[in-house]
Amino acid sequence: MALALAGAAEGRHGPPPKSFDEARALPLETFEVMTLPAVDAERLKAEDAARSTPGPLRYAVPEKVDVSPATHGIWEYLPDGGQLWRYRVYAPGATDLNFGFTTYELPPGATLHLISEDEPSYYEGPYDEHDNKSHRQLWTPPVPGSRAVIELFVPDDAAFAPELVLGQVGAGYRDLFKRQPQLKQGPCNVDVVCPQGDPFRDQIRSVARYSLGGFGLCTGQLVADVPRSRRPYFLTANHCGVNAGNAFTVVVFWNYESPTCGALSGGSLNDTQNGATFRAGRRDVDFTLLELDERPDPSFDVYYTGWDRSGNVPNRTFAIHHPSADEKAISFNEDPLTIDGSCIGSSPDDTHWFVDDWEEGTTEPGSSGGGLWTRSGNRLIGFLSGGTASCGNPSGFDCFGRLSVAWDGNNRQSRLRDWLDPDGTGRMRVNGFNANGGGGGGGGGCSVPVGNGRFCTDCGPCGEGEGDCDRDSECQSGLVCADDVGADFGFGPGIDVCVAAGNDDGDGDSDGGGGSCPVPVGNGRFCTDCGPCDEGEGDCDRDSECRSGLVCADNVGADFGFPPGIDVCVSPGDDDGGGGGGGACPVAAGSGTFCTVCGPCGAGEGDCDRDSECQAGLICADDVGADFGFGPGIDVCVPAGGGACPVPAGAGNFCDVCGPCSFGEGDCDRDSDCAPGLTCVQDVGADFGFGPGIDVCM
Repeated sequence: MALALAGAAEGRHGPPPKSFDEARALPLETFEVMTLPAVDAERLKAEDAARSTPGPLRYAVPEKVDVSPATHGIWEYLPDGGQLWRYRVYAPGATDLNFGFTTYELPPGATLHLISEDEPSYYEGPYDEHDNKSHRQLWTPPVPGSRAVIELFVPDDAAFAPELVLGQVGAGYRDLFKRQPQLKQGPCNVDVVCPQGDPFRDQIRSVARYSLGGFGLCTGQLVADVPRSRRPYFLTANHCGVNAGNAFTVVVFWNYESPTCGALSGGSLNDTQNGATFRAGRRDVDFTLLELDERPDPSFDVYYTGWDRSGNVPNRTFAIHHPSADEKAISFNEDPLTIDGSCIGSSPDDTHWFVDDWEEGTTEPGSSGGGLWTRSGNRLIGFLSGGTASCGNPSGFDCFGRLSVAWDGNNRQSRLRDWLDPDGTGRMRVNGFNANGGGGGGGGGCSVPVGNGRFCTDCGPCGEGEGDCDRDSECQSGLVCADDVGADFGFGPGIDVCVAAGNDDGDGDSDGGGGSCPVPVGNGRFCTDCGPCDEGEGDCDRDSECRSGLVCADNVGADFGFPPGIDVCVSPGDDDGGGGGGGACPVAAGSGTFCTVCGPCGAGEGDCDRDSECQAGLICADDVGADFGFGPGIDVCVPAGGGACPVPAGAGNFCDVCGPCSFGEGDCDRDSDCAPGLTCVQDVGADFGFGPGIDVCM
């Protein structure tokens, strides 16, 4: 098979390093070199092949170091002003080098570059004060070759001395730049650029390769949340190893794809970003949800993929992933999935989707964490845990953690719902959207053909019989968004359509204000805002789906003759299905949820999940447990109100409904995080002295 060599690669190309002006800087030979242990690529690959424990695909050897401008390298004064520090690194036999700065804080005007000595025109940078983050670390993409130069420039008028410590160098051995002819992924893989990928272009843009700790590679995808906040949630596999203690080491590679169908190589490493925060994860279903430190750069043109948490078994599916951590590929399964848990050992039986084999394509190490989508609606339902599939084993199977199982858990750190549906709407399905906006029009007709995406928006709401909507506000006045009724309107069965209130089953009849709606085993949602349920009926998703004076009680179906996971409408004070309720509900450090809508908590009590679980006049404040003697991740009921909450550059969310921000303050996530009369404006932080990605109340 003819192999394509990678084209001329480029790094993060801003202004070039100061040393590129040879008249201004000392010759490179002047500077000291740190020599790391030699890399034995064949031995390392043999170790990888023999490894039986799950984990990311190793691509580099992490070497711990302790290097700073105060202890190593040489400083020089430049004729035009400023000081330049350089230090050289050499790892014999390495194919590429990456760097982990365990302390990183640069003043305005200072810049950091990483330059390949083997390919002197290739550099990563500049990194500057905009890369300062609360975790004070910087982990970089690789540069090609076994030799590299670290270069730091500091202006004469720097506001403070830079703080820079190099704590690790990753010595690569898998030739990420493919400088030698090779084919690492199997020949049966299907490049996403091939025609087979045409119906799934949006979902392809959501998937990325990422590195962890400067040594491992996996796959993940950018996922939408219900309010379309554009918070960069990134979903991957738990066995890839990302956790709260190392998420800041994540480096994401967007759009790493073959430029031509069948090449299985030639991808670009240009579109990268670094840093993340761990939000939730669980081993049994093998999921981890991260929030990237910034939204992907608009030039990357990525997509927030939609998802389906119903747990319904699809007839046909497709997966997108990075086999052997190489260029992105797509695989197709033409058979209905089955539900399993045995392929990762001791997991419960219902945690995973089982793909018995692939009709086209496959998966490989490095594919872990890649998504599984339905062919009807193109919504994400799972993430790759592992299996036996390969080009050499075309009848091999794969298992994907089920998004529907990951949705719920004991606390917000072990489930998806708190992050992807923060307002508790109960949505079963959400469509994706472009990170750069678009989608939808200015109202009018927006009927959707089978399988199409989102054409109704808050700004361009759909009329009756039109779709695909995601919530009632995307429909014109007097209409509601009915789930999965597209087949009644000539669309695909998974399409959501705007209908008259009282007709959210799409049958053309008014459903009235309730009626009997008992739930048989395994059935989905039968209570709606338009057809609320009576006491003892279900399955409800929120209080508004119950008749006036009732609340929706979670997981009490067994008390009413339904399956235990069914939610049922009950009287307040009886949300456990057996009477009682109310009263105080203090929570011990690390405990789960003890506040409910039937037994709301008082001030200083928790763990709450929403404002309705707090007594009148209180709201549920996220992650403030440490202030009340609980665990730091516990959410506590506190008085509504608050004061100013200015945010330093690069910090996280400091505005919320408990302490709304005033004009010019941030970081907000929604209008309700701002004082009355103000709105939350995205990515204007630089105009107010913050980082450019900070959202500010205006």
